Amino acid sequence: MKRIILLLLTFFSLTLSYSQNLYPEKYKDCSLSSFCLDCGETIAKPQSSIINELLDKFDKKSLSQTAGKIEVQILIDEYGKPCLLSSLNQTNISSKKLGLQNAINSTSSWEPAISKNKKTNSSVSLIFEFENGNFSVKRRIFDFKNQSNAKSVGTPDIKGTDKEKLSKDWTVFTQQNSELPWDMTRAVANDLDNNIWIGTDNGIVKINNGQWEHFNSKNTLISSPPYNKNETVSVRDLEVDKNNNKWFIAAWDVYKYDNKNWTKYDSINSPINWARKIFVDYSNNVWFTSWNGVAKFDGKNWSVINKQNSNLPTDKTIGVHVDKKLESGLEHWKEM
Repeated sequence: MKRIILLLLTFFSLTLSYSQNLYPEKYKDCSLSSFCLDCGETIAKPQSSIINELLDKFDKKSLSQTAGKIEVQILIDEYGKPCLLSSLNQTNISSKKLGLQNAINSTSSWEPAISKNKKTNSSVSLIFEFENGNFSVKRRIFDFKNQSNAKSVGTPDIKGTDKEKLSKDWTVFTQQNSELPWDMTRAVANDLDNNIWIGTDNGIVKINNGQWEHFNSKNTLISSPPYNKNETVSVRDLEVDKNNNKWFIAAWDVYKYDNKNWTKYDSINSPINWARKIFVDYSNNVWFTSWNGVAKFDGKNWSVINKQNSNLPTDKTIGVHVDKKLESGLEHWKEM
């Protein structure tokens, strides 16, 4: 018997009516162009039978082989009709093979969101976790009344060490004791001038001899998240090349800072689509993993390694390394 659990996962944010795909896999069958993110005094709710319905709708053979996580954004119109809008598939089975879109779109109508005593269009996010033929479901709830930043204040803890000595040797920087704009940080690098760069979920900081300088959506090309124009999208990775250029992945686009000017690289002016990681090789080529394979930029020209022109089994790549012999010693991983 398959074990299926419905849980709730809270995400803190602000609300704004908008039309936005949250995830890279986009579906075109949803007709509405305007909706709000998990909004309403009463949020949209599925029928109690939805889990069993999804179990029946998923491709049985694919479900038994699926391992990993899929996060989905579902549009629920004012009549409660569900429509898969976007997804982030981190499993070993494609969304199409699993029958994700058909499964979600053919489930029973939800109870729509209600705002100011009126039914309204909204989008909700669910997280499916698959393992050994089982799956669980979490709902990501965007809590607009209790917006809060992650609280990371604490004592460093590494097993096998003297905690008291470790606490004296290490300093934990937070919003409470520094100019850090957000406690959630994903990337850090040292540049050629020995400045420290930190990428956070609300902008970038540069530390030079104890002086903090801030870079965000107000003074760079980096955009704001759609739900809060006063913040900056998450910086997911950063590297410094041999010319001391700083490269950032913010949200899913790439930005270069040459210490004077900012340049943005996205699917319009580069082969990058949903960038994941950056690597600078010995020849100062900058490599980017993405949903369209691995892109290389030599300072002037772009080239791509993908499923069509190489032995890559998938275009979804999140790691790349070039060895010391300057051969393309490519390492890749499927999203698991």
